Amino acid sequence: MRDRALVIVRAIKGSPAAAADLQPGDMITVIDDQPTAGRQFGALVMQLRGKPGTPVMLEIQRDGETLIRTLHRKHMARLPDSSEYE
Repeated sequence: MRDRALVIVRAIKGSPAAAADLQPGDMITVIDDQPTAGRQFGALVMQLRGKPGTPVMLEIQRDGETLIRTLHRKHMARLPDSSEYE
């Protein structure tokens, strides 16, 4: 977390984050209309997770611009190796 926001480090190939074009350094400031500021990391992760195929709306700060992205959750069976990052 940086400045009370979740920060994207990298997107995994084939992941919802990659499909939504999330980039390293993007800051997630809102999840489903709920600001991330002041909330525990674990609670934010649980809010991002959910039933595969269901949507989650993110508000993202990138280079001073606010972006809105809707991702569709996907089951990720394992952690990827380094070749699977975008």
